[in-house]
Amino acid sequence: NAEYMGVGSGTFPFHRQPFFMHSPASPVSPVVHFRNLPQGVTELDIRTAFKGFGTPAHIIIIPKNQALVEMEDINAAVAFVTYFSNVSCTIRGQAVAVEHSTHQSLNRKSAPDHNQSAGAMDTPSRILLITVQDCYYPITLDVAHQILSPHGVVEKIVMSNKGNKFCILAQFNHVESAKMAMHTLQGQHVYSNACKLIIQFSKHTDLNVTRNTDRSRDYVNPHIMSENGLLPTPPSSSTALAHLPPLSSQTHHGHPPPHYSTHSTQHDATQTTVLLLTNLNPDKTTCTTLFNLFSSYGNVDRVKLFFTKPDQGLIQMSNYAGAQSALQNLKDAVVFGKTLGIRPSKHRSINPTRTNVGSTDEAKAEARYFADFTNSRQRFRDGGPRSVANICPPTSVLHLSNLAPSTTQQQLTDLMSSLGRVVAAKLFEVSNRLMCLVRFDSIETA
Repeated sequence: NAEYMGVGSGTFPFHRQPFFMHSPASPVSPVVHFRNLPQGVTELDIRTAFKGFGTPAHIIIIPKNQALVEMEDINAAVAFVTYFSNVSCTIRGQAVAVEHSTHQSLNRKSAPDHNQSAGAMDTPSRILLITVQDCYYPITLDVAHQILSPHGVVEKIVMSNKGNKFCILAQFNHVESAKMAMHTLQGQHVYSNACKLIIQFSKHTDLNVTRNTDRSRDYVNPHIMSENGLLPTPPSSSTALAHLPPLSSQTHHGHPPPHYSTHSTQHDATQTTVLLLTNLNPDKTTCTTLFNLFSSYGNVDRVKLFFTKPDQGLIQMSNYAGAQSALQNLKDAVVFGKTLGIRPSKHRSINPTRTNVGSTDEAKAEARYFADFTNSRQRFRDGGPRSVANICPPTSVLHLSNLAPSTTQQQLTDLMSSLGRVVAAKLFEVSNRLMCLVRFDSIETA
């Protein structure tokens, strides 16, 4: 079986010799050409392969197991092709060929229109077709309504999955309201670097909502039959959306607006940012080790270990999205030889430790069981490129960044070998930044 190396949430087999080599004579282009793709490959499969390199602006799957991918940044395309000239790129377990395309851009009009089945058109309409890209967080009816309602009266919303895409059909009372929403929200991110909105006019003239459910809602006639009775029973927008500040119509030049950030500490009363951890290894687990592990999935506020139950503890994330990300990705992970138990806690927050400790020894003992990281520098604090786009479950590969230019592969191999058996290492550059992939003999070691 092939052994894999991962960048972000993508996986890449590591071989001493490349399976495919792109020709040095190939022209440099922001468009990447894939050949030998597996049958049934999806746009999501291809998009996943680019995790850690950049965001594809457009993907076209063409006949004969091929695809063309236009990157937003030509440097990202160069880094991707250069990297996979040394190691093989694998999608769905099959090695594929990667090279620069002779095209410098993709003609959207000549590309197959994957939105036609969803009813997209160019003529202005009061119904919008919204495709959500990089949908790493759930988009509910209430979230969609809050995003759209500042631009006009929203009559109906219908959400669905079209293949591997999450789509929203939203009907306004006037065409002008739909045009304003499209102009303001086009290309915006609902959350920091996640859930990008691609908006088109729909060919539908009226949305048919026969039942109010968690996927469809008629706001003009809220009393039509719901799944559970005459009225739907979602949380009110005043509580469920407390973590989403009012939206702005300002343009942010391609960067997610700061008010879309998921890093607010407010949350719904039915949601908790505190997780209960069980089956810890008390001999090796500290507040710092838990911070290091969980901060890969969101900002960590506080960590507390139980004095009377040394194999249990609490960790408080900065927001609900971070808590859910940690819960989904770390559940049943093996940490220090024990399978980690993790579930939402009944506590809403972790109380700070005492400040009137009587002695130095008592203060050290207190610090052993509690730590506050709210003022620490953390991975997701600024919502920058090290964002939710790179979140993935633990793998046997570590992605090292922020390396000094003089760092050598041997230095990193020696350093990591002191912690566990290193199977392979690869030093590379992305946008003039030195990085390294280090694969250990197991996920637990990593």
